[in-house]
Amino acid sequence: LVFISSNKWFRAAYGAKLRAHMAKGAAVLSITDFGDLPVFEAATAYPMIFVAQKGGDKVATRFTQVKSLAEPYPDVRALIEQSGQALPPDALNGENWSLTDNTTAARLRTMATASIPLGDYVNGQIYYGIKTGFNAAFVIKGRQRDELIADDPKSAEIIKPFAGGRDVRRWRIDYPDKWVIFARRGIQIDDYPAIRAHLAQWKAELTPKRTGKEEKGRKPGRYKWYEVQDDVAYYPAFEKPKIVFPDITKEPRFAFDSTGGYVDTTIFVIPVDDLYLLGVLNSEAVLELYVDMSPKIRGGYLRYKRQYVERIPIPQASAADRTAIADLVRQCLDTKGQGPRVAEWEAEFNARVARLYGLAAD
Repeated sequence: LVFISSNKWFRAAYGAKLRAHMAKGAAVLSITDFGDLPVFEAATAYPMIFVAQKGGDKVATRFTQVKSLAEPYPDVRALIEQSGQALPPDALNGENWSLTDNTTAARLRTMATASIPLGDYVNGQIYYGIKTGFNAAFVIKGRQRDELIADDPKSAEIIKPFAGGRDVRRWRIDYPDKWVIFARRGIQIDDYPAIRAHLAQWKAELTPKRTGKEEKGRKPGRYKWYEVQDDVAYYPAFEKPKIVFPDITKEPRFAFDSTGGYVDTTIFVIPVDDLYLLGVLNSEAVLELYVDMSPKIRGGYLRYKRQYVERIPIPQASAADRTAIADLVRQCLDTKGQGPRVAEWEAEFNARVARLYGLAAD
């Protein structure tokens, strides 16, 4: 069997059954991954070439991460011979594949020892932000907010500060002059007459489409025309102290927010007040690990989606270690990640986190 496809199925949830099937029923001979290289000039396709044989004895899979389209490309066999590496015997383990060399695989095993996955550490509390379905109506500027509150002071109850992925920086959120009308499911909109009148300007666009009908409106759903599209039942999480992070970034951009602000669907929220955890997530050790866990997209960006982030191992630590790292993180937060000493504080907590993972000597 030989096929060319996008490489996304290596890590994405939708590829789990295919990975498990291949690991069980085939000897995978080679995987050649071109990442975001422009193999196809008209599109970024993230192509890979997969070669396997049904049944037979298991073999050492040859994995090649192609770095350049210079020679010997397009001779794929020569690329594999030049740059391919044998994967560890347990690299293709059911639906969990680790496409890394032996050294990196050993590092991952070391980090996982005495650690628990982030998803377990936070009891599954990793939420995505608000999807309104029509931002033109629900997302407003400060001037519009002032006008709505002037018309009806009660409007202030459901108008929240609002941030997008580009507003989340390392350690902090730079909230712009942007607000969201958070008309959640079940809201009594008649209690907010100024908000209702504002939204009514776009009633046709806000009304859910009927299934299968090509008509103006948001996607079909059980929400009312004046409600946000998604049923954000976990909305109280936005108003708690929380760790937030964008879904696409080149480096860790985990921030802490205690303002009660709301975020859009390009941002994930972990509603915990845990500066030790924030330090671990922003550490160099986690970045080096995450490069191997996340799909790569054009420009060297990583996908910080829940299905990958929840697998990050969080090291168990003594109260003293947790406090020491949290104190360093607090100093980074107090300076908003800016200033001459931030690099010094980050270097110290990076070293502490590395020791907790067993990657550095005590």
